[in-house]
Amino acid sequence: MNSICSAMSQLFWKMCFYKVTTK
Repeated sequence: MNSICSAMSQLFWKMCFYKVTTK
């Protein structure tokens, strides 16, 4: 379960970073 949460968190931060850099 921890690995799933970690993966979700990573994806979340990647999306945020992508949006910020492409803004």
